[in-house]
Amino acid sequence: MLRVQCKWARKAGDVVIASLARNRRAPGGFIRRNYSSHEVDAFGLYCGELDECFLVPITAIDGQWSIQLRLEPPRNGQRAALHFAENYRLGAVAQLAERCRGTAEAGGSNPPSSTNQKTSSEATPEEVGAHEFRNHFGYYMEQAAAGTEILIRRRGKPHARLGPVEPPA
Repeated sequence: MLRVQCKWARKAGDVVIASLARNRRAPGGFIRRNYSSHEVDAFGLYCGELDECFLVPITAIDGQWSIQLRLEPPRNGQRAALHFAENYRLGAVAQLAERCRGTAEAGGSNPPSSTNQKTSSEATPEEVGAHEFRNHFGYYMEQAAAGTEILIRRRGKPHARLGPVEPPA
């Protein structure tokens, strides 16, 4: 079970922006607080202009007031300290299929062909810059343990590859 805080995001140019703060009015005035890893595990962001969802783990943004997800690489060539939307895109969500007698049954996607199934020969590694890899080392270690192969680039050139101990079945 994950504790997910859902937020609305907006598109501004090549960036999806979401506020991660919570606001309320109290007798003493306006109170603004941000979330910590003790309260949530991830943020679910929905961008209406793109009609897309993103799932951002709290480890990537713990203590921040907002997040900017880049849709395109920056024109100035910056690669450090950026969050690319492609890395956090939420794929198809499995729906419950129903049996003839009306009870819910976990049947995966409905229809089953609605998810993009890649074979291991088609799978391409996730690419990440060395600086971002260093800053989010724990996140990428979890991704690799879950079966994602990660290609680490240094100054744009392949430098190292990180993957699961055993290939996925």
